[in-house]
Amino acid sequence: MNKINYFKLLLVPVIIFSITSCSGENMAENRTLYDKFDKVPAQNWQAVNKGRIYFGHHSVGNNILDGMRAVIGDHPAIDFTIAVGTDKDAFKRNALVHSPVGANKNPTSKIDAFAKYIENGLGNQCDVAFFKFCYIDFDATTDVDALFAQYRQTMDRLKQKYPRTTFVHVTVPLTVIQTGPKAWVKRIIGRPIRGYAENAARNRFNQLLINTYQNKMPIFDLAAAESTYPDGRRYSYEHEGQVYNALVPAYASDGKHLNADGGRHVAKELLLVLANVL
Repeated sequence: MNKINYFKLLLVPVIIFSITSCSGENMAENRTLYDKFDKVPAQNWQAVNKGRIYFGHHSVGNNILDGMRAVIGDHPAIDFTIAVGTDKDAFKRNALVHSPVGANKNPTSKIDAFAKYIENGLGNQCDVAFFKFCYIDFDATTDVDALFAQYRQTMDRLKQKYPRTTFVHVTVPLTVIQTGPKAWVKRIIGRPIRGYAENAARNRFNQLLINTYQNKMPIFDLAAAESTYPDGRRYSYEHEGQVYNALVPAYASDGKHLNADGGRHVAKELLLVLANVL
């Protein structure tokens, strides 16, 4: 296990963002940004409660939303509706509206589906919009550069076309890596260790996303949340001379999805992003 200090926060260093107005003007100097969930004042949660938010996802997203419901139950200042929908009618009242987006194992379908929902009514109707890929969308054969190029082209186009909506970029979730005697034997005989190459592809995409949008647009670093212990340590491994992050086993239900503790942990980081952009 290696400690990687990508960010200069003491605990859970998982949020990177700059606040931008509808015109793209940087507003960081005009408001306070909060780096810890427990530091967010009530007035920020009031803004979140009044927000219109769209979230496209699959199963890990459901884990996060379950965690969000649990967090909301413990924090009376946070009080908004979580509902299912994909069009502007879903925002007859303020809510976090969510839906499946595209098909698993087909990441380009998720880019296209998100764009379709935005262009068919959500654009400029919701205050914040974002979607996430799934861990299963990436493996050792994924053309990360080509996929990111399509993602970037689409997201940049949507940002220009719908300036009233803040688009949040989300890093790809990770999985647990294989450890123990079997992993040791595989390393010795040169066989692939479960999770190594797949997480490497996810990490490479995530680094492209961060390098492109850091200090320009809001980022929810889901992968960093999943790979960061509550005390700030990172869970990582070495593969082909590079260090990559992986899902903390204590957050996982099956090595891939989030359990109750993991869902709450990640949900707090997503709520922190929303409290800073709304």
